[in-house]
Amino acid sequence: MKQLLLYFIVFCGLLSSCGNNDKKSAEVLLKRIEDSFRQEKYNTAKLQIDSLNLLYRHHVKLRKTADNYLLRIEQIEVERNLAYFSQQIPKKRLELEEMMHAFTLEQNNVQELGMYIHNNIRGRTSQTMLKAQVDESGRIFLTSIYYDRTNCSSQAVRLQSGDYFVLSAMIEPDDYSFVSAGDRWRILPLSEQESSTFARFVSLYYNDEISVSLVGNDCSSNYKLDDRQKEAIRETYRLSVLLKEINELKTGVENSKKQLAAIKQKTEQP
Repeated sequence: MKQLLLYFIVFCGLLSSCGNNDKKSAEVLLKRIEDSFRQEKYNTAKLQIDSLNLLYRHHVKLRKTADNYLLRIEQIEVERNLAYFSQQIPKKRLELEEMMHAFTLEQNNVQELGMYIHNNIRGRTSQTMLKAQVDESGRIFLTSIYYDRTNCSSQAVRLQSGDYFVLSAMIEPDDYSFVSAGDRWRILPLSEQESSTFARFVSLYYNDEISVSLVGNDCSSNYKLDDRQKEAIRETYRLSVLLKEINELKTGVENSKKQLAAIKQKTEQP
């Protein structure tokens, strides 16, 4: 019995020794976290905090101190992002203001968002062309408008410069045709993704000759983009990118403010 009691005392001593060593290791790691934080090595500090929480789960007070550092790091990073977003928005809006001189905003009672159209092509309703528009959210839409002497049941739009080309999916034109003064006009709208691809293609090969081919069942037609159309498409693509950037920055500001509010709520918790 005395021997068992002796073993028990020795075992408890070993546990106490292990516990002390364990705590010392956790304290050393916490000191490294503090040093990394002061040196603004935030990524290193976050990795060290993960290690402390994983390896020393039972040291609740030390983990809470480490988590407080994590909250402070998150706050610093969010505040930095918020400052960046807030600084960029006026710059982008200035670029937008400079571009707006070349565009007119058109809107009717049916549309929720207005559509910007380049002044180069505004009003050119009775002309074969590749018409580009962008809505206020930055979504770009291209439409092939052309005089058609055939009765093609379906067609695809092909944009080509030299050996390089992009091709749309097949489009059913029947719902987009009309007759004016005895002439039949076909309107083939591209999807938003295709419109962006086509506009980027025009921007890339802006200085080269670009042709638009309309390929259908046993029929085809083609025309070339003149300089005014190419400029309209290129500038519309630039406007689309700029509007999307501004909307993303505004979303970034809103999300950052929400994140800061959530962090503040956590820091105020006992």
